[in-house]
Amino acid sequence: MSNVTIRKAQLHDCARILQLMKELAIFEGYIRKFRVGLPELRHHLFEQKSIGVLVAIVDKRVEGILVYFFQPFTYDLSSWLVIKELYVAGQYRRLGLGCQLLTAVQNVAQKSHCSKIKWEVLTSNTAAKQFYMRHGATLESDWQIMSVEL
Repeated sequence: MSNVTIRKAQLHDCARILQLMKELAIFEGYIRKFRVGLPELRHHLFEQKSIGVLVAIVDKRVEGILVYFFQPFTYDLSSWLVIKELYVAGQYRRLGLGCQLLTAVQNVAQKSHCSKIKWEVLTSNTAAKQFYMRHGATLESDWQIMSVEL
């Protein structure tokens, strides 16, 4: 798709980013737990800078997002870039936006001297797993996710 721009999120993108985050929460089944509002998103993205967001712009509108953060000082003392969310609006899937977002985040990781990019994918989301594997990802089975709800 030739009319796509990938760039870092800007303040005026936040409402659309939030809308796409909610769409993802519906798709993945955790919308009842979704607690992000515009003030929190703006705070974490532009004030605290605890997350980064890349956006895919099609015809001047955000139609894809990739939310990431850095996990510092892993076993080799270099940071890992962790992808938290990768989502493309339904009508723009299979047009290359996800590929372009992944390429852009790889550039961010390289410029930040990260040694690895990692992320989680729903066990049942075989389409996402196939997409990631086509882009060089491997499915790791040595570790399982554990969590405690607070």
